[in-house]
Amino acid sequence: MNTLEKYTEPMALLLKKTRHLEPITSRSRALEVVDYIAEARTLVDAIDEKRKELTQVERAYIAKVDAEAKMLVSALDAMQKNAVERLEDWSTTVPQEELQEVDWADAEILLPDLMENARLITSKAFVLQKEKTEYSVNDLTLIPREYLKVDEKKVKSLFKAGVRDVPGLEIYTTKKMEIRRHAKTSSTS
Repeated sequence: MNTLEKYTEPMALLLKKTRHLEPITSRSRALEVVDYIAEARTLVDAIDEKRKELTQVERAYIAKVDAEAKMLVSALDAMQKNAVERLEDWSTTVPQEELQEVDWADAEILLPDLMENARLITSKAFVLQKEKTEYSVNDLTLIPREYLKVDEKKVKSLFKAGVRDVPGLEIYTTKKMEIRRHAKTSSTS
């Protein structure tokens, strides 16, 4: 069978068994629920494995197309970046009046609010001179706290290294149930 149809029935049976899952009131019921979770994970693994098998050729083709597209786009992005840098360099050497000379025959395709900022216009494109607000940090200690963010990856790596005392952080442990299957089995191969 070359589809995922064979998983429909086992999934439907499992969903039917767990549709109205009551609160667990006994150990035997808890064990039953653990088995349901294991069955679900086994089905998920089998479905995912079959999905990969069924789409292997297509995924390889997509990966090839993606790699080619990435290479082409990367080269074009680099060319555009270089060209913009050259335009910016040139614009600093030219008098402002020359930059503001516009061939209004090509400008008629622009929206009125863009016309006042237009600098170079061709039949294919136009250049706008816009102001952009940017920043660079010159003294981290002066930045208000509400603009700073905790680096969660660094904090978690500290926990993994056994560090349990970080100034400014309350470190505590929570308990969460994690269900793991005993061995990789497949009841619906």
